[in-house]
Amino acid sequence: MIYLNNLRNYFNLSKKTEDIDFWVAKPNFNKAIEYLKLSQKSSAKLELIIAQLSSLFCVVDGTTEIFKNALHYEDFETGFEIECLFLLNADAIVTQNPEKYSYKDQKQLLVWSVDDLISRYLLNKSFAVEYRFQENKYHQLSIQSIEYERLLKYKIRNTISIVMDALTILKSYGYCGVGFDDFKTRLYKSENTVRSIISDLEHFNLAYRDRSNSRIYANKNLLDTGKKDIAEYISSLLKKHLVVQEIYKYIEEKKYITSSRVEEIIKQVFSCENISNKTQKDYRTRFISWLKFAELLENRQKNFYFIPSQEYSNKYQSHFYQQLELPLLVV
Repeated sequence: MIYLNNLRNYFNLSKKTEDIDFWVAKPNFNKAIEYLKLSQKSSAKLELIIAQLSSLFCVVDGTTEIFKNALHYEDFETGFEIECLFLLNADAIVTQNPEKYSYKDQKQLLVWSVDDLISRYLLNKSFAVEYRFQENKYHQLSIQSIEYERLLKYKIRNTISIVMDALTILKSYGYCGVGFDDFKTRLYKSENTVRSIISDLEHFNLAYRDRSNSRIYANKNLLDTGKKDIAEYISSLLKKHLVVQEIYKYIEEKKYITSSRVEEIIKQVFSCENISNKTQKDYRTRFISWLKFAELLENRQKNFYFIPSQEYSNKYQSHFYQQLELPLLVV
């Protein structure tokens, strides 16, 4: 059950999350209707969309108690939504503006962005964890679960050494996690760099940031693991990345790959983006550092990279490329 504070992207939500009950406050429902009236020229199509909306979402009118409690919030509209959520015992608020719900007295408030709902929903299903506001909101991450679709073309922001240093810090805090400001202090990095590190950690399911209280937690399954186990885990995920797949296809034919060729592959994969030469070199350095850490590449000569002999003999000698084409979660 999800409490939705606006109705943008509702068709995608309804098609891919059919077993979720969506609730929306009547004022926001009315706003969505007004928006549709402005954007739809066809009255017949407008009526059809409104009918679909009405069938997909339960509209909450609000009780006297909800209105009364909402008056105690700094922002009445936000307070109204939160009080509706608690009354309905819903699992989360889905919003375009998650920063509106950063209330210190609502530490257990679970807030998702609209854009992230579908992929997060699929991931949470695989975790098989029930989320209730009366319960602890620490996410029980699973080492076997990952949003593969988001890894396909993810641009790694940092070298593996920086990310591993960050993970070591998070592991030292155990199940308690660490606040963003403390994490930034421990890393001794700029705010933007810290955010990029968190992005790398989250995309590879090494850690999770709880937006409701701005705490970052290491994946609980990695708390007692060493670098070798983490390297094997990252290796299994990196094989899904398009850059890595192209690198391995090239090595299968040529037996090795050069740094410049890796750079060309990166340019090819991200061809829709205007990437400068310096940025390409930065991406190359980061990707190669991750691949070497995961023992998917080894550097036998300067700027020449090979598949580690043991890796090749054990995993890639037969049906080499096909082994990389695993089922994906398509979002």
